[in-house]
Amino acid sequence: MQQEHRESLRPIEAEVLRVSHEDAMNVDPGTNTTNGSDPDDQSWFWTADWQAEENEASLEIQRGELSEPLRSVEEIRQHLANL
Repeated sequence: MQQEHRESLRPIEAEVLRVSHEDAMNVDPGTNTTNGSDPDDQSWFWTADWQAEENEASLEIQRGELSEPLRSVEEIRQHLANL
């Protein structure tokens, strides 16, 4: 943990803060792969297929390709039918 972060985390009396480099999950931005330390219930997020969809969604948001808020089940059904 970087010094500046350790200094900002001032434990109160009787608290213990233990942090090691193993606590961090490293993601390679080039391949979107992890060092394997992600919890099993979250490993789906790092699959190539899911990351491709995440990247596409980010691009759509950047381009302003957003729908208006859908306020009912019927509006959702109509929206999906028009895709």
